[in-house]
Amino acid sequence: MTSLLHIFGDTFPAFGGSLLLGAMVVASYTFAVALAAGANGRPRTLQAARFGAYGTVAMIGTAVVCLAYAFVTHDFRIRYVSHYSDRSMPLHYLFTALWGGQDGSLLWWLFLLSAYIGVCVRWLGKRYLELQPYVIATLMAIVLFFCILMAFAANPFATNLAGARADGDGLNPALQNYWMVIHPPCLYTGFVGCSVPFAFGVAALVTGRLDHEWIVASRKWTLFAWMFLGIGNTLGMLWAYESLGWGGYWGWDPVENAACMPFLVASAYVHSVMIQERRGLLKVWNVFLVGLMFFLTIFGTFLTRSGMIASVHAFAQSSIGNYFAVFLCVIVTFLATLVLWRWPELRDLPPSARLRWAAVTSGWLVILVCGPGLVSLWHLSLPMTLRVTLIAAVAGAGVFVALEVVFRRMTAGLDLTVRRPRIESIVSREFTFLLNNWALCSLLFFILVATTFPLISEAITGEKVTVGPACCSSCSWASARTSAGRRRARTAFARPSARRWQPWASPPRCTSRSGEPWGSPPSCGAIRSTPARSAPCSASSTRSAPSSESRCACSTPPSSCRSSVSCSGPARGPARARRPRPSSGGSAACRGSSTRWPRWRPRRAAGTAGTSATSASC
Repeated sequence: MTSLLHIFGDTFPAFGGSLLLGAMVVASYTFAVALAAGANGRPRTLQAARFGAYGTVAMIGTAVVCLAYAFVTHDFRIRYVSHYSDRSMPLHYLFTALWGGQDGSLLWWLFLLSAYIGVCVRWLGKRYLELQPYVIATLMAIVLFFCILMAFAANPFATNLAGARADGDGLNPALQNYWMVIHPPCLYTGFVGCSVPFAFGVAALVTGRLDHEWIVASRKWTLFAWMFLGIGNTLGMLWAYESLGWGGYWGWDPVENAACMPFLVASAYVHSVMIQERRGLLKVWNVFLVGLMFFLTIFGTFLTRSGMIASVHAFAQSSIGNYFAVFLCVIVTFLATLVLWRWPELRDLPPSARLRWAAVTSGWLVILVCGPGLVSLWHLSLPMTLRVTLIAAVAGAGVFVALEVVFRRMTAGLDLTVRRPRIESIVSREFTFLLNNWALCSLLFFILVATTFPLISEAITGEKVTVGPACCSSCSWASARTSAGRRRARTAFARPSARRWQPWASPPRCTSRSGEPWGSPPSCGAIRSTPARSAPCSASSTRSAPSSESRCACSTPPSSCRSSVSCSGPARGPARARRPRPSSGGSAACRGSSTRWPRWRPRRAAGTAGTSATSASC
């Protein structure tokens, strides 16, 4: 069988790039034809849009096959292939390298989206003919964004300027793991799956069919995406626990938080849509949730790839963050305008042109005053108290003018009586579901603010302040120092056989060689003794019972061994053996951002007394 390299020769990378350009052209054609089908309602125009969607899927699928073939055949002319593979890698890691870097992962995202589009268009058939054109148009608009992104900023088929290399750099050793084979595809499947419910929500807003029809149509797609978001996050926690040595399943990493946020919104959405389907309530809320769910999937990708927030998962800082920022602004602007335009239908009010324009005008007045207006006021060279007072006054005045002056005057004489049902009692099923949504969204709001707090603090004070594990550890230790915590500790020490694991009585204090503390209360026991991959070494840890004055220090240079800890202190009871656990390491022996105070210690090993030692070598 003649190989593709013999058929295309030196033009093989160009052929892959032309497939992406062709997919962009076909997606543009499909987008325009789908809008025309929604406007004129002709079945033949809708059929042409469906064929265009199938053509887009075929071209994107061919592009992915070409990139995978380049990995398998070691075509090191392609820059992405040479950076993320080498000749010694096994076959399954060569396929894993397809989404191991930035350019390839974007192509993989686009491939999964095209698979969703193909299955969705096939499933629609002759169903939901009024919604179908706008569903296809919305999905094609998302495809267009990713095609433009790869064509101008992250082309996976770009070639090396110096020509083909003899061998590649290889995939990051930390990514040559079986979790890499299953975790990113599952999480991406959940992320990309949120596009289909979003497309149905946009179609319902455009057509005005805001009853439960679009909810029924998108239910299966929402549940499928929600399921894979949960699976992807669970697999990621297991991988982090095994490889990163955080001492738990969650390390408060920004990318982890960004992956969790769409899952929280999807959980709230799958509960609230049941109330709209049965009682006709929460129409505005459900539209908001489905839009927020898709927004957060793009926002999480933006955090990962912009390099604005430090993370062990993040890619190197590049220019594609600007593309995502513009796309996020377009999503917010488009959705806000659509929701305001369909405000009468969402609130079960008699629709009229005056009411629509009043909602759009007053809504955008509030958005502009509370958005760019307040940001510009903040940058004035005024005292802090005066700036806060001025911002509060301007925000209040803007909301008052928008609602009491603009909206009331533009809707004077209109019947604004709400004819929709209401929640009957606080002990009803509807109110319980509403409380569920409030709890999930409160958690979402906290995670969102804490994750983006470095950016917020830098914009306000000029300094980056991070909310991370050190804060959580301090809070945990503060609660442990209460009388109840001390009482539980005394009880555990008084009854050594009652539990397999026993808490420390007081936290060790970790210091550097110069005597300066490395944060409080990270402990010596939280240090993992795993040497670096680049140089063979051994790392040992010697431990006795804890003390508030225990000290830690690196016994070998960080370049050769990531961490080696020696801790000692006056004994408070029989010593216990401690198992070494792997870690991602670091140049410091104790780091508050990646360590946790060990809450429990294991049983004493047989034959040990006083001080016990454990060692691990690479």
